[in-house]
Amino acid sequence: MNFIGSKKHLARGPQAAFLAVLVALSLTACKPPTPNDIGAKVTGSALKVGLNTLEIETDPALEADTLSLEGNMNMTGHGSPTGVAKRVSAGKYRAQGFDFNMAGDWVLSIQATVNGKVKRADVPVLVN
Repeated sequence: MNFIGSKKHLARGPQAAFLAVLVALSLTACKPPTPNDIGAKVTGSALKVGLNTLEIETDPALEADTLSLEGNMNMTGHGSPTGVAKRVSAGKYRAQGFDFNMAGDWVLSIQATVNGKVKRADVPVLVN
């Protein structure tokens, strides 16, 4: 009797390689696109649980006085700390007291409104 998973049914050689590529492509195709209309990235010190000062760099041409921030932990739907980053200089913003309530992978959603148009960035960050 042959059961699926028995040695006779295991893919080998080119079949196994094809199957691995197919699985990898399907997994990456399922991820939603991450918007980053403002070229944003989080710089500075490593992030930790608790209060943080966030340093954010954007496209220097962005002319927003502030950026709206929201932290999201997609896996759990956990928390949603919010804050405002103020412009320090061209392309540099700072938010003080941003409170991450647990360690793990977060997405920092950044929003700027310039001339009535909303621009967004979703930046993955790691909180230790």
